[in-house]
Amino acid sequence: MSPAVLTPTPGKSVLNCPVLPYSLPDLTFFHSRKIELDTMCWIPDRRIIVLGRGSQPEQAFFPEQAARRNIPVMRRPSGGETVLLSPHTILIAAVRTGVKLQSPHRFFTEFNQRVISALQSCGVEDLNQKGTSDICIGRKKILGSSIYWHRNRLLYHAVLNVGEPLENIDILLKHPPREPEYRKGRSHSEFVTSLRLAGCRTSIEILKKSLISELISPGQSQWSSHASTPATNNAGIMLST
Repeated sequence: MSPAVLTPTPGKSVLNCPVLPYSLPDLTFFHSRKIELDTMCWIPDRRIIVLGRGSQPEQAFFPEQAARRNIPVMRRPSGGETVLLSPHTILIAAVRTGVKLQSPHRFFTEFNQRVISALQSCGVEDLNQKGTSDICIGRKKILGSSIYWHRNRLLYHAVLNVGEPLENIDILLKHPPREPEYRKGRSHSEFVTSLRLAGCRTSIEILKKSLISELISPGQSQWSSHASTPATNNAGIMLST
């Protein structure tokens, strides 16, 4: 089934669009002292707007568009700009323990290269890393990522656009207050692309399995169930594009 393209709905701004605490499956990776699995890949069952830790709602998204569609808004513990999740995206989270954050770029490159290898095995071409941590096809972004480091634990998490229509990003999200140099002021629909627009017809489930296979550490099993853990007040270092 093709993803639905949203239609802008005119009207007065809806101010009552609360920003909820983060409750997505990788929350357990942020603060849980015992982690049995080190890699999660999952597909959201609905659209969700997720703000970075420092994002200001009034600069990040259009509340009237989100409220009229009952799209929840959450704030994640890590940094970075606002993202739109949907059933046509894949969420990636991978945690490594006992590491020292000496070079963030090294970890972005390490994880992103594994993602690139997984996508190449599914026939995706012209993949490269741009900015601090984006993965692009040519000069158009298909994946954004961020790193959260706390007490020798490093969490990489990312959003891969498999087939979410670009028009929906324009309708729901504002132009970010900060952008990588290579974006050059382009709108969301000019800056972002998807695997489907790039010609990839591999099913989203096969893409997910390929990502897990590349990202998983030796001796670990793939994540297979959702987890929801209350947020804590522990602070960490947030790094992203």
